[in-house]
Amino acid sequence: MKRLYVALMSGRRLHEEGFEVHADDELSVVQRRAEGVLRYNIVGLVSSNGTLLDQNTQVGMADLSDNETITAIVSVAPKIFATKKVMANGRVYAGAFAAIKSDGSVVAWGGATAGGVTLAVDEQLASDVEDICPALHAFAATKRDGSVVAWGAAEYGGDISRVREELSGEVPVRRVYSAMVAYAALRNDGSVVTWGDPLKGGDCSKVHGQLADVREVFSNYSAFAALKRDGSVVAWGDQTAGGDASAVLGELASGIKGVYPNEAAFAVIKTDGSVITWGHVEKGGNSSSVRQHLMDGVVHVYSSALSFAALKDDGSVVSWGDELYGGDSSRVLGQLSGDVMHVYATSLAFAALKVDGSLVTWGAPDKGGDCPPGISNVVSISSTVGAFAAIKADGSAVAWGDDLFGGDSSRVQDKLAEGVTHIEGAIAAFAAVKETGELVVWGHQEAGGDMNAVRGIFDVRSVYATTAALQR
Repeated sequence: MKRLYVALMSGRRLHEEGFEVHADDELSVVQRRAEGVLRYNIVGLVSSNGTLLDQNTQVGMADLSDNETITAIVSVAPKIFATKKVMANGRVYAGAFAAIKSDGSVVAWGGATAGGVTLAVDEQLASDVEDICPALHAFAATKRDGSVVAWGAAEYGGDISRVREELSGEVPVRRVYSAMVAYAALRNDGSVVTWGDPLKGGDCSKVHGQLADVREVFSNYSAFAALKRDGSVVAWGDQTAGGDASAVLGELASGIKGVYPNEAAFAVIKTDGSVITWGHVEKGGNSSSVRQHLMDGVVHVYSSALSFAALKDDGSVVSWGDELYGGDSSRVLGQLSGDVMHVYATSLAFAALKVDGSLVTWGAPDKGGDCPPGISNVVSISSTVGAFAAIKADGSAVAWGDDLFGGDSSRVQDKLAEGVTHIEGAIAAFAAVKETGELVVWGHQEAGGDMNAVRGIFDVRSVYATTAALQR
């Protein structure tokens, strides 16, 4: 255990008592806690010797001493969050939104049955909210005292009456995670509390005894996987979607470095760089076809809805899973043999960003798998269910993919010509933040892409989205 202090560039400490963290906690844990105190977004952390710290680095690996003061680089532009991206049976899912204001209160809008109305919990949401976790039809907010407030569809996580005492803050909640219709709250003592649909992850009673000393929780559409501090993984929820890991139980007993879900399966990277998968065998849970490429050297795994793509330490990429969802990258295999820096995904396609700012795309052509020619100098990419949006080095932004999902930005292209600092993809719409704090949205009008709905909104620190059905 270490105690770290976070200060602004002026030298003022954000929290005089500092933040206690474990050696295997990532620096993102410190950043999130500091953001909760500051109420602005932290875009970087710098050590006392001037080193820019990677938020994904574990505290014990970051060469930080106990009681060290690190400096926060702060942005006053709003940070935008979006819900899980889902498309099923020809339907697009969009719906309600909730935003944390600068005073720590919450405002929500959108579908009343999807979390757009907060009347029942308005008093609890009037102040001290630090984070919001969206599910399919509900929100769960974590407050500064470690308690949790939920609202939205009761059967899908909007009702915490069954576990209210466990979420009261007596044992503070560190973070809340969601599947589509269930929640899991990780408390400071390493225990886990679940609620929502019991068949889709809301009931962890079968593995409750194993859910101690948990470091982090991961979820897919209907199952959860908990990574413990001893490097083991425990899974629960829908057995067909990864809630049952008995087939790889021995391999999950130790040495797990990271957990990566898609909608129906899980993949983990072990400390030796190998990958283990389980869940739906046709949707990424079976990686035997590329097993020889996943034995070592994997540094990160990315997912579309029903497939995975692994980035290796030599800059190459390997994919597997449902071919219709990007599981087959043979068409661009030569372009993925090296120099890939990061991989992004829609539900049905992948986009690889190379070190020279060029892009390689594969998967469903009409859902982002066919990148328009001439796009270069890309620095970051965001996605919706069926489209990508890229920010270029000059601050301009460009989108491609299915028009219904935000692939056509022509309506607001003049606003995207310069000054774009961040883009967040929701289900079927994008929201871009500019240097001025202006919010620019495009995509499906009923899924958050209506500019008229956001005109004049500036005093927002974070934006979140839930999902409700919208017929295509």
